[in-house]
Amino acid sequence: GTSGAYITKTKGTPPVGVGPSVVSMIMSRMPGIVAVDVAGPAGATQGTGLILQPDGMILTTAQLVAGATTITVTAFDGREWNANLLGTDAVTGAAVISVPATGLRVIPVDSSNDLKAGTLSVVVSANARSGGHFEASIGLFSGVDEQVDLGDGRPVTNAIVTDAVPPNPMGAILLNDQGAVVGILRSVVTDGGVSS
Repeated sequence: GTSGAYITKTKGTPPVGVGPSVVSMIMSRMPGIVAVDVAGPAGATQGTGLILQPDGMILTTAQLVAGATTITVTAFDGREWNANLLGTDAVTGAAVISVPATGLRVIPVDSSNDLKAGTLSVVVSANARSGGHFEASIGLFSGVDEQVDLGDGRPVTNAIVTDAVPPNPMGAILLNDQGAVVGILRSVVTDGGVSS
């Protein structure tokens, strides 16, 4: 399912050819993904969220919303709401927030656990550096059900690893080659270091 860790490696990313059908698939998924802007005592951060239910329930990362005093959600079409934090899960690093909206788009989730290394992966993120626009990074799944050391002494098991590197990884949405959600990005592993 989508309860594991989802890791992006930045070392040796190969170029991946993308046809019009992949671009069309990505564009069709954008309405189910939101930008999440957080303000708190430590400053402002931005990440990405996944719409879970049409009535405004959204999944993002606990790290993004930790210590938040305000959470603002912006949809792909520019609509904006103030969000409430409903809860976080320390085991998965996930958080659920809600906005007062109806009729939101929900992307299909792949719970089949049949991902294969070497298949196409797409990571969609909200990018603060481009004014909150959404960007897609395309690569390959380089590992499935792996153990990954995130540098904090606690290795993550059953991780899905991709080399698609988003501009803003926090909470970025991981899609398979059919456009179904397989996870939310948790960490980025670089050559010898970790950034999250």
